[in-house]
Amino acid sequence: MEAMLARTVADDHSQMRANAGSLGRPWTVRGRRTVARTTRTRALGLHHRAAHHRYRGNPYHLRPSNEWTPCSLASPLMIAVVVTIGLAFVGYVVTYLNSLRLSQRQEHLARVNRQLSDFYGPLFALTEANSRTFGAFVERHARPGGTSPFVHETPPTPEELTEWRLWVTTVFLPNIQAMRDLVIKHADLLSEPEMPPLLLQLCAHVSGYEITAARWAQGNHDQHLSVVSFPSERLAAYVRQGFSALKKEQTCLLGQRQES
Repeated sequence: MEAMLARTVADDHSQMRANAGSLGRPWTVRGRRTVARTTRTRALGLHHRAAHHRYRGNPYHLRPSNEWTPCSLASPLMIAVVVTIGLAFVGYVVTYLNSLRLSQRQEHLARVNRQLSDFYGPLFALTEANSRTFGAFVERHARPGGTSPFVHETPPTPEELTEWRLWVTTVFLPNIQAMRDLVIKHADLLSEPEMPPLLLQLCAHVSGYEITAARWAQGNHDQHLSVVSFPSERLAAYVRQGFSALKKEQTCLLGQRQES
């Protein structure tokens, strides 16, 4: 590059001297300044052409790392902007997922509370009350061995049947009717995906007893039981297990909400 510039300067001087001699003019300071300007202009053009060829020789058309470019100042700013946007997006996603998790937990807790307050709790209370009331009746009219008069070989006496009709119409029938109404009105609160067969049997038992009670009202006392048996033990175990499981789940959810 330096050799090329030296040759250019020498050529310019020679050309200017030749021109001055042909015109009969002396070689003045003004001529030397003109040569200098011309030389600088040509040198700048040579520099640009050399730089152009140097970058074209680069297979990736990249400038040397030590040369200044606009991107060298913009890169730190762009990195800062990208990092800020990335952190903001990650924060939004984390906040959204946490809010979704809390909302789902709150909805789950609300359903468990409804299951306990509207279905399993009342059904548990009714089954326990009905079972204990029936146990009190059997205890008063028990046969040898503590069995019910309706399952013993010795049939109930007319006085016991009259007492039974009073207990049924006053206590037992209203209780089992309330159980059936809970099953019908709040079937959506069942823990199972399908209706348990014993609950269907409960509904059928109530309908059978309503027919029997209607006959009593007409003065027909030939029948004293429902045409469908009452699933007493299985129903009590089912309701007790469901109520206990939901209470444990409620306690767990309440503890998680307090920790949150």
